[in-house]
Amino acid sequence: MDRWDSTRFTDTSEAGAFPRAELIDARATEGPPPTFTELRRLAARARDLMGVAKPGPRAIVIDPSPLNALAVELFCVFMSGPMNIDFFTSEAEARRWLRDRLNGTGPAVDRRDDDKLLA
Repeated sequence: MDRWDSTRFTDTSEAGAFPRAELIDARATEGPPPTFTELRRLAARARDLMGVAKPGPRAIVIDPSPLNALAVELFCVFMSGPMNIDFFTSEAEARRWLRDRLNGTGPAVDRRDDDKLLA
């Protein structure tokens, strides 16, 4: 995959899984990060697919490159209203954050190991 796309959101919506917490492992994502406009479009698509569903928290694990961190941070800002979302360079840290958000209750954590970020 050369670019991020909305496939992950479409799959999540079709599975009725937006209310579940999710750990997204995007460390193997290839290609350049999306542009500002593409990030805004991805966020808008995600909000459209969520509809009125209250989404579970999302933790995105990324490689520590500055460009990836900037792109994911911007996406998290765009999604911060409707979704509790953050990014991490450590999977253990991301899991702790999700556990803190769930407080031991609530929907289970979905883990999707793939080379796609939000796709």
